[in-house]
Amino acid sequence: MFHNHYQELSKADKKIIQELIQKGLDKEFETGLAKVESAIQKWRSDKTDNGEAYRTVYKQITDFDKHIARRYDALRGSMYVPTLGIQLRDGLLTAEDIAPLSDGAKALIRQFAELL
Repeated sequence: MFHNHYQELSKADKKIIQELIQKGLDKEFETGLAKVESAIQKWRSDKTDNGEAYRTVYKQITDFDKHIARRYDALRGSMYVPTLGIQLRDGLLTAEDIAPLSDGAKALIRQFAELL
């Protein structure tokens, strides 16, 4: 049975977790924009076909949007801790980022990072 660890966290930890999820999401957006920028630079330098370049950029954006939607749309409290674990595992957040959390919250997030 799924256990909602978020309910067990302190109010301070919950607030920090919400801020950290937003920080990780911002890094995800940065990554997505960098990929699009790279495709546009390639188009400019290689003088590739305009239509092909457009389709490449469009596909990158739509694929990335699907990734963002799967991870963050309708994100509820019960998924905050696992989501933070995923962000930590994926390098969107660091141990330094989660340092302000209580020891229990950090341990729980690290546990999810290793599981997922």
